[in-house]
Amino acid sequence: MRFASLASRSLLALSLATPVALLPISAILGGADLRPSLAAWKLEPRSQGGRGTCSVFAITQAIEWANAKEGEAVRLSPEFLNWASNDAIGHAADGGFFSDLWKGFEKHGICAESALPYGDRFDPALVPSKDAIAGAAALRDRGFALHWIKPWDVNTGLTDSQFDAIKATLDSGFPVCVGLRWPKAERWEGSTLQWADASDVFDGHSVLFVGVREDPSEPSKGSFLVRNSNLAHADFEMPFAYARAYANDAAWIARTAPAVPVDPKTTQPATIQPAGTPSTKPNTKPSTKPSTKPNTKPSTKPSTKPTAPADHRPNH
Repeated sequence: MRFASLASRSLLALSLATPVALLPISAILGGADLRPSLAAWKLEPRSQGGRGTCSVFAITQAIEWANAKEGEAVRLSPEFLNWASNDAIGHAADGGFFSDLWKGFEKHGICAESALPYGDRFDPALVPSKDAIAGAAALRDRGFALHWIKPWDVNTGLTDSQFDAIKATLDSGFPVCVGLRWPKAERWEGSTLQWADASDVFDGHSVLFVGVREDPSEPSKGSFLVRNSNLAHADFEMPFAYARAYANDAAWIARTAPAVPVDPKTTQPATIQPAGTPSTKPNTKPSTKPSTKPNTKPSTKPSTKPTAPADHRPNH
């Protein structure tokens, strides 16, 4: 989460300390798999280290993919995007919500990793160089857009239409940023994340879905292929049943969209937020129900956001 609890950080540190063999690209057949292209573009798995920046890495990698599809495969800087988000929302913290990160991209863009390398620790006083800022602005102005498949909702999983939209997006050649409720104690069989009951998950962790493996013979009928910024399980499989139950939100990034997923509640196209233009999405009204989401904001800064906004999620 944006201000990760000590328990969350302990879980992350534990998982980082117990690496397993990565799933080879050749092991996945019978579905979309974007990893061969990622490898060809030299966009290999990266580690967030001990920092709570998983959502930053998911969004950064989605921008890298969209940029590579436009002809420029270059490693981009999660450190810059983290700074840009903090500057855009007026608050310095490590990690952020998908939508706050996109506000940072809309304002500043993102520079190459070589212009601002990722640090081992968060530096709230960091200021990018003029060259980094100029390079980031040039990428911002290419017109990438953020497309929501599922706005943030910690109380629901995926509807059938949202599940189908994720698979269709992957089939069309774009990865999907997904925030999920995550096991308090991970269990693995090989490279496959195992089921956890609702009482045994927390909110949460963000990853990048990079493929689909269909298998009607399995109870879940298949799995999503996942790129993770926790290198203990950098490439793994998530059974469809887990994603259906515990996906809080999902979004993807492209310069031009082949198709816009439809929000089944309104039958209108999902919200699109193109870089460089103000959002036209109306403000989300605060819920009248007691919030079950832990307070991840410091008490010294009064919140200007409603409880559990529809397009936000914590960052593990």
